[in-house]
Order: sequence, then structure tokens, then C-alpha cells
Amino acid sequence: MAHAMHSMVHVQPLTAGELASRLLMWAVMMVAMMVPTAAPMTLVYAAVARKAAREDHPVAPTFVFVAGYLAIWLLFSVAATAA
Repeated sequence: MAHAMHSMVHVQPLTAGELASRLLMWAVMMVAMMVPTAAPMTLVYAAVARKAAREDHPVAPTFVFVAGYLAIWLLFSVAATAA
């Protein structure tokens, strides 16, 4: 019985393929869940950016705003995969 318990708790390190697939899973899941929730803020940012451009005070383009948002969630995906 003790031998059976010992073999059940043995953890093998992840292979590169398993690690990559888990990272991909986290990244796709986070983007799929979080980008739609950011749509209202993205639209507000785009409106502010257009107004700022009309007033000669341009801000970063909307794609930079969205890229930063995605980058944060991709970093979270890396941390979740590592955990």
C-alpha cells in the first residue's frame, strides 16, 4: 500500500510540447475572455484619441492601447503556465 501511494504522488516535469500547449491554452482563453470585456473602454479610448487628434494633442493610436492590454494578459498567461 505504501508503495502505491508513493507512485501516485510522483510528478514528472512537463515536456516542451506540454508547456507550449498549456501556454497556448492560457493565452487563447485570456484573450477570448478579456478582449470582449474591454470593448467599451476601447471604444471610449478611440473617441478620446480622435478628439485629441482634432485638437492637435494626439495620443497613442487605439491599436497601441489594445496591444498593451493584450500584452498584460499574455504575461499573465506566462505566469499562470509557470505556476
